[in-house]
Amino acid sequence: MQMFRATKIETMSCEQQARFVQERLISIEEHLCELCQAMGIYARKTSKMRDANDLLASTLYETASKETLNRSTKKGMLELAENLATVGDSRDEATKELEKKVLLPLSQYKVYCRNAKLETRHIYGAKQKELFKRRQLGKVREKDPYNMKAENDVNKASIEVSHTQKALEEHVEIFEKKKLKDIKQLLLQFAESELAFHAEAVGIFTKAYKDLLKIDIDSDFEDFRQILTQQPTNYKVETLKRNSSIEKIGASRLGENLASFLKFSPKQIPKMATDLKKEIASSNSARTSAILGSNNELSYDSSSESVPTSNSNRENSPEEITIENYPVGNVITTDR
Repeated sequence: MQMFRATKIETMSCEQQARFVQERLISIEEHLCELCQAMGIYARKTSKMRDANDLLASTLYETASKETLNRSTKKGMLELAENLATVGDSRDEATKELEKKVLLPLSQYKVYCRNAKLETRHIYGAKQKELFKRRQLGKVREKDPYNMKAENDVNKASIEVSHTQKALEEHVEIFEKKKLKDIKQLLLQFAESELAFHAEAVGIFTKAYKDLLKIDIDSDFEDFRQILTQQPTNYKVETLKRNSSIEKIGASRLGENLASFLKFSPKQIPKMATDLKKEIASSNSARTSAILGSNNELSYDSSSESVPTSNSNRENSPEEITIENYPVGNVITTDR
């Protein structure tokens, strides 16, 4: 009777132990799966941050490349773009380290937990069989107390049950210890990877900050003012060259004549127009498809004095530059 009672208590203890182990393994599997999903989201967000970093660097580079006036600002933007590209490379390495050394080992714990649960069920089933065999032998022993064979079988079954229970405990302890060690190692690897990246990023951004401090606002503003306040004649000549479709042949000579023409006052325009007509007529190689077709920077006044058209007996060719095709009388010069 006492043996039955001890066997029943031992059976309950075994069931409670097995239930505790199963619940523990299920809890570990759920929590590690959630941690793995969170790490995966973090890795994907880091990858998007890396892509955004590269986009910002390329945009800064393009913006700086198009800047023509502010030299120190352009240099600062180019250096910042280069530093951002370096940070992007470091972030890319950190993301790869996170995926390789943290996310991948953590994702394998689902398989580890599944195998541990199967092994626990197997050990628990073997222990249940041994307990059942022990109860049967106990009944035989009670019927025949002097049956030495039954006594030996009972002792052997008790030893097997103890071994099975010990194997279950060892298996669970090994799994728990491995889990604790792996989690610590993975979290340390995560912190180390992030620390290395941010330490390098701090150094890079410190350099970028010092480079940006070198931007000379006064110098850039002075460069802008020099362009803004330079002689309007230069603007008119440059606009004429940029917007007209004058061919390369004879273009430089025509520009010089126009520059000389614009320097005179309105009273000198008729004489200058006659001289300019003679110069243009002597250059038969000058060709153009349109003169000042899209020039919006020069102002015109229809009430200005018309230029006398001497030498009107000369035929006007549509491809040849003549004074009749050039609106000399409509040019308004600035007061000097």
